[in-house]
Amino acid sequence: MMEDVTNINYHLGGRHTRGGTQKVYSNPIDGSPRVMGAYQYVKKNGNSFIIIATADGKIYSNYTTLIASGLTINKVVTFETFDDKVYICNGADMPQVWDGLTATTHDIGSPALTVPGACVATANGYIRVTTSKSTYVNTGTHSYKVTFVSVYGESLGGTTSNVITLSAPGVVLLESIPLGTGVVTARKIYRTYAGDDPNSFALLTTINDNTTTTYNDDTPDSSLGADIPTGNSVPADWVAGNYPKRMIKHGKGSSERLWALGCLTNNTRIYVSENGTDNFSDDVVITLNIETGDGFGIVDAIEFGDRLMCFGKLKPYIIDDQDLVIDNWGYSDAIWIGGVGALRLVCETPNDIIAMSEDGDIYSVKVAESYGDYTAGSLVRPSFLHKWIQENVDLSMIEDFHMIYDPELKAVRVFVVRKGQSEVDTCMMFFTERGTTDGWTKHNNLLNPSGFDASCSAVVRESAGVYKVYTGDYGGYVWKLEDEHFNDNGLYYYAGFTTIPMIVDTPRGTKNFHTGWLVIKPQGSETININIYVDKNIITESAFLITDTGDFLVTDEGAFFLVATSKTAIGEGMWTITANPLKDLQNLNYRLGINGLRIQFEIFSENVDESMFINEIIIDHRPLAARFT
Repeated sequence: MMEDVTNINYHLGGRHTRGGTQKVYSNPIDGSPRVMGAYQYVKKNGNSFIIIATADGKIYSNYTTLIASGLTINKVVTFETFDDKVYICNGADMPQVWDGLTATTHDIGSPALTVPGACVATANGYIRVTTSKSTYVNTGTHSYKVTFVSVYGESLGGTTSNVITLSAPGVVLLESIPLGTGVVTARKIYRTYAGDDPNSFALLTTINDNTTTTYNDDTPDSSLGADIPTGNSVPADWVAGNYPKRMIKHGKGSSERLWALGCLTNNTRIYVSENGTDNFSDDVVITLNIETGDGFGIVDAIEFGDRLMCFGKLKPYIIDDQDLVIDNWGYSDAIWIGGVGALRLVCETPNDIIAMSEDGDIYSVKVAESYGDYTAGSLVRPSFLHKWIQENVDLSMIEDFHMIYDPELKAVRVFVVRKGQSEVDTCMMFFTERGTTDGWTKHNNLLNPSGFDASCSAVVRESAGVYKVYTGDYGGYVWKLEDEHFNDNGLYYYAGFTTIPMIVDTPRGTKNFHTGWLVIKPQGSETININIYVDKNIITESAFLITDTGDFLVTDEGAFFLVATSKTAIGEGMWTITANPLKDLQNLNYRLGINGLRIQFEIFSENVDESMFINEIIIDHRPLAARFT
């Protein structure tokens, strides 16, 4: 049996009302779509962008600036930063890349720059043969293409120029060399070899400015350089919806690569880019095929320290990329059974990896690795929370669940769909420093919209040392969790806990529960409500009978004489006590005078913008006769 704890935090030591949730941007994303992914993209120069992906196939920067559209609808979207660019995957479209400078994203392998127009090379008066020159363009037919260059890459080749025909070796004057936008820092000119094969453009020269519009070409074919970019820097099998669901930046030492996973038709394959680049072309890509044997392939992966760990539905696999010889790279099966239930259900804490399996168990990878059994590392079984999950969580919708570590609260957040619901509305909270038996609560607002109606989640650094969890909902809004105000966008939420039936003194002995005490840290002049159950029966608010001298009237057994008031419905007979904001620590008491075996408390706050902080519950009692059967 576990306590029922709702909208309470543990990270400050006691039981404290959770912070509120507020809309980050007052208006919904255009069209009010479901938010499928959120991410804070931070460039090396410190510029920061909130990237939002929506169910209508669009991607926005900072909520309102559209940077991509026309993508497949209703797909979960993931993000990774690599080489100062953000990579965006959904499993159904070619991964998108954005550098924070251009107006739109572009397909990976296709540079973002606009393709240049054509330069002009005419034979009329621009072919000159002089005895003083030592090099010339070869006799024959040639044509030219230009590419744009910026800090984030080189464009594809532009429009092909007119064909120039040289009847003898000569010099060609190029005119009207196209200029790029403000981000262009250079242009490269490519030329065909003699014979003008349209597939043989090779580097002629680089013009290191964005102003020059003419160039004299006297370079022979033998001095031409690299081939023109073709854009084919992705594997040939990334086609027709067979694209990665996630990319992860991973490497050791001077090595740093992108690792891509989750392709629909090649779900057991991991693709590894060329070192230091996003080039996945067939001639450089490294592939690792992990035979999971379960039909689902690799569901997700995470880097922990210098290790990359991949998860199937049933078990994990540890990537072995330590050898300097790439051909020796491979993987090993983890020693325990237990994978992850879906994409987004594994997260890293400061000293562990936490995962949720297909059956709803949430476990520590570190402990599972030590004992060889993921149930030994379960974070939910010691408190019997796995029973609550089985009874209340709809595991058939696990693809919509997601998990994230909250660095402010030092807690793992697991967003789930409850039975009977079609959307996420509850966040299971595990406060890592409280341990498995006392560390769990749940956050939600089942009466009003809140940040826990969460389709996705992301950690956002708001300022130095301040990290918040942002969530995207089903109507186009982005929310911030743990706001300083104790309301959900101005509306009420319940915050409280119900203890298990508490055995005081001997388990079978009847007690007179005389007085209850709450040790609190006043947060203001908040009102704290208390419902009390003795032997599972709710105790209504009552009046004590007293003698003429003011003493409590008691029975021979020591119980108080009580006269119940007219309040008898659950919730109507509660005790209310009010904190004193002038005190740092306060003992609040309420008279009981009730006999019974076990006592149980529901302690809660339900006023907008009020919070409570409970340190301890104390019961003054007197043992009575034991019950014998």
